[in-house]
Amino acid sequence: MPLSSGGHTAILVNPISGGGRSRALADRLAWALKQRGLACRVWPTRKGGFTDPIDAMVGKECRAIVVVGGDGTFNAVLNQLADPASIPLAILPTGTANILAKELNLPGTPVGVARAIETGVVRHIDMGLLGKRRFCACVSCGFDAMVTRALVQRKGALGYRGYVKPVISVLKAYRPPILSVTVDGADPVQCAYALVSNIKNYGGLFQLAHRAAPDSGHLDVCLLTRAGLSQIAPVSYTHLRAH
Repeated sequence: MPLSSGGHTAILVNPISGGGRSRALADRLAWALKQRGLACRVWPTRKGGFTDPIDAMVGKECRAIVVVGGDGTFNAVLNQLADPASIPLAILPTGTANILAKELNLPGTPVGVARAIETGVVRHIDMGLLGKRRFCACVSCGFDAMVTRALVQRKGALGYRGYVKPVISVLKAYRPPILSVTVDGADPVQCAYALVSNIKNYGGLFQLAHRAAPDSGHLDVCLLTRAGLSQIAPVSYTHLRAH
């Protein structure tokens, strides 16, 4: 469906994403929108989110929100909106992996995003829930979730190099978890790793859920019955060497 006309575009930017380049890219996006006669305003995040509700902050006349940041920033915005289906969301990707933007083949430049806002159409994609937490990409339980937990307390930008120490730390103490997974009421399946995904891409490096599609109407589940060091270490090594 076409993007509605009128109103303004809200640009929500994570200043530390992209090695500190995000604010400059957000300003370039604002300039590109104004060159097209489109009203806009830039809001920077603070400590990974916003102190005020996003809906009240951007106002009722907002026609679209552009998130300038990575997958984490997008997920934070997704979860701070009262109703994420009520307003179109776009991404100017500046994070480490940018898996959702890659999956959706979104433009990666300020001019490209401005052009999409001006002439683009709205695409409806699936959204999952983990408890009360929303997600549009994926959630997992196992080794990578342990690494993510080790990264929570980080400060500043991440980048692929930022994963090296947490991966090594988790590998040293890693023991495959014993998981029991039930899908759509079927009998439980024992496994050591579980991924629930809305997209094919994983981590910006490879594919796990090969049949996943963001607008398929369902989420894909990938289970690994074995996830010991002999299986995890080669994948981690490839991950660290890839970039």
